[in-house]
Amino acid sequence: MKMDEHVEHDENVYDIPMEYENTSIHEYSTFTKLWNNKHAEICKSSRIRDRIMIAVIVMQIVCLAVAITSIIMHFNGRSEINDAPTIEKDYMSEIGEKYLVGTNGQICIKGPRVQKCLNGDKGSKGDKGQLGDKGEVGIKGPMGEKGPLGDKGEVGIQGPMGDKGPLGDKEKANTCGSRWAQFMGSWYYFQFMPKKSWHSAQTDCHRKGGFLVKIDNSMENVFLKNLTTVDKNPSHIWIGASDSEKESVFKWESDNTVLNYTDWNQQEPNNGQEINEEDCVDMECNAAYKWNDNICSRQFSYIFEIH
Repeated sequence: MKMDEHVEHDENVYDIPMEYENTSIHEYSTFTKLWNNKHAEICKSSRIRDRIMIAVIVMQIVCLAVAITSIIMHFNGRSEINDAPTIEKDYMSEIGEKYLVGTNGQICIKGPRVQKCLNGDKGSKGDKGQLGDKGEVGIKGPMGEKGPLGDKGEVGIQGPMGDKGPLGDKEKANTCGSRWAQFMGSWYYFQFMPKKSWHSAQTDCHRKGGFLVKIDNSMENVFLKNLTTVDKNPSHIWIGASDSEKESVFKWESDNTVLNYTDWNQQEPNNGQEINEEDCVDMECNAAYKWNDNICSRQFSYIFEIH
């Protein structure tokens, strides 16, 4: 028996399964069954595709026909208005020109709605890039202009008293006339009267070949204190230190050197606090002849030194 003998005229050729020539003897193999199933699926898909294509073509033809009909009716309406009778136009001129209303066009079939695409998910943040190489050091700029002189700083706290030094060789104070005394290779003259200002006392000492006393250490300071109290015991005595050139920088007038030894009273030097005019140094009796900055124009006793 052949396959062609089982085909009937009203059957679809795609629906006929593959068989062997003698079905009574041979059974369908597994491969043949798989082929028949796949073949049936392909045929079914082809029929669905063909129906969809036919429907689309029909819709396109209908839309085209509707469009052509609308165009023809549009032009026909315009020609009827132009061909209207003259009597009617004259009648309409009395009541106003009347326009003909055109017929409604046919409604086209609405096509399928296009599905709107959704935005994709936001991508993840990229990795941080590597640090760039360090740049070269720039060229050094020019030095700026010198700034103005800053305000005068506050007086520092007086430091602790140093250890007492060893006892020196005893030296007898010699006199060279009235009010003269010798100590450690220098002669000292105590000018108690008449009293003078600091600058006048400086001029008087230079005229005599010396200078206002310069105190280099504690031994010399103690010697002058003791000799002062033994004699006239004046209230104030000028010595040769001042900060006339630069505030708070005290120098000896004999050699213009900065003080390396001091015996300031408590809270001194203070430049007169609110007065700000105390530039010259004196030894004050009320403070056990410790040092104090004072106004240079005041009249005090003074000590003259000569080598």
